Amino acid sequence: MTSPRDADSNVIATPKSGVLQRMLGAMMVLGTGLIGELGRISITDAFKENVVVTLLSGVLGWVLMPLVVIAGLILVFRATTAMAAEHRERDGELPEPGAPWPEPIDPVEDATLDGYREAAVLRELPARDFEIGILLEVLAAIGTARARLPAGSTLPEHRTATEISAELVRRGVLEHLTAGRCRLARVPVEPGTAAVRSLPEWRAGCNELIRRRAEHAAGWAAALDDPERSAVARRWFRTEEPRLRRLLERCADTPELRRLRMTVPQLAVIADALDSWYARIGRGENDFGTATVMIRIAPDPRRDPIPPGGGPPPPGSPPSPVGGSARAGFPAIAELARIRADPEYTPPSRIRPRPLLTNLRARAGHRWALAELNSAAPELDRIATALEAAWWRLPREDVAGEVCALLNLALVHLCQGRLDAARDRLELAETLAADGRDPAGLAHVHEVLGILDWAVGAPHRALRSWQTALGEWRVLDDRLGIARCLQHLGSAAVQDPALGASLLDPAGDTQAAEVLRQATGWLAHARELYPQARFAQSYSERAARTLRAAPEGMRRGVRPLRRIDRWPFQPQDNDPAGEAASG
Repeated sequence: MTSPRDADSNVIATPKSGVLQRMLGAMMVLGTGLIGELGRISITDAFKENVVVTLLSGVLGWVLMPLVVIAGLILVFRATTAMAAEHRERDGELPEPGAPWPEPIDPVEDATLDGYREAAVLRELPARDFEIGILLEVLAAIGTARARLPAGSTLPEHRTATEISAELVRRGVLEHLTAGRCRLARVPVEPGTAAVRSLPEWRAGCNELIRRRAEHAAGWAAALDDPERSAVARRWFRTEEPRLRRLLERCADTPELRRLRMTVPQLAVIADALDSWYARIGRGENDFGTATVMIRIAPDPRRDPIPPGGGPPPPGSPPSPVGGSARAGFPAIAELARIRADPEYTPPSRIRPRPLLTNLRARAGHRWALAELNSAAPELDRIATALEAAWWRLPREDVAGEVCALLNLALVHLCQGRLDAARDRLELAETLAADGRDPAGLAHVHEVLGILDWAVGAPHRALRSWQTALGEWRVLDDRLGIARCLQHLGSAAVQDPALGASLLDPAGDTQAAEVLRQATGWLAHARELYPQARFAQSYSERAARTLRAAPEGMRRGVRPLRRIDRWPFQPQDNDPAGEAASG
């Protein structure tokens, strides 16, 4: 059998982290400029009397230094832009999560409302219930849509969103559900669908509705990785996920929306936010059909037939950079959707620009590797090669993507028995995810480090890693992560109660019966959070058998727990007992 050290020698050299690469990039630009300037001065000093050299020296001086200044300004601009974007994500106003929405009910058709333009527009929007704030902005966009028409158009009397809303409620079109929420209750029969969807009011209303929903979804998706807001973000997604999914499905059934070119990227933002949420709750990339819906929303005419009613592209539409018809429109969106829907899909080589193709190929390779890893007979060597290639291709700005690829690569190396290679990947992932760049990735790294330490026979280090990961998952309110760590810790305590005693008391003085009792509580909570936890049930039964077989004096008053009683002890970074144990 190949030793871990021999296996590790086959792994390619580890690239530097994204942050270090950006630092080296900036230093390289400045260093190149300085070297060029020193070379110019040296040549000038050596040929002081040569007119040609002196002239060339002056020209190079005027060329090199502006390039250095421009490069420095670009670096400063990128850093400032990134900080501003992060500031907007943190400080943007996002709606607080509320109670679950009731199941949507189709509105009743009422011929007495025929000709009511605003009610007909609401009927054709891809939503049946609204937050009051979003509804008022949609009504404001509807009310001002005709005012933006060319001069000479007949303009109706301008009304505010509040006035339109009050009339809609008075005439029974809108019905209040709870504070801040309403639904569409009654709608006109005429004008028909085709006539309404040709109106500027409908286009304006759709744009505003989808834009606002995309802003909220993107904001809360970013908050999933913020320890201060992660718990609230998870509550928001539990409430809003069904509505976001229905919005995408209704938009896919509305081919006229593809003529509104600004709506497709916004719908892609919603789909990406949903994918982020599904990843957090352990679902696959297309378990809920999000990718399939996005293929319908942003079809590629080279492969997908244009659905009935799709119609020609709007005047002035730019050509697709992928090639073929201009109706492809959004190659990145269409290709990403295909990658998520089909693990075997490979983006075509004609996609431009080249960095986009490289990024898409990285994600396609990663998608294939995960699908192959879950197959009945995974080819670990091919999977490791694909993950390695995906990691190299990912842009260094995509820290979460890098950490994810490295984590999966480490897990594959663990399955291969290449423990040194797995630790190398995990240490790099830990460096990338540190300092708040990827809190969820960092928690996952610590969890997998615990698995690795347990495999190499360092149980104290493993417990410390799992305790650290458990604390990080709890801060993020990640139920799957909490369940996995409780299963790790509970199983270890059942297997070795003396070792598990440190999970209740740093001194390790807790009696074995109490350790087993608390372990059954951890395992029960793990099953509650994650019913598919594979080992929680078996280890819980093992602990119960041990307690029943113990002497009467030991087991008196000690019964297995059905819920968590005490959380495992949380070590501090400067905890001397924890440091001693980990050594």
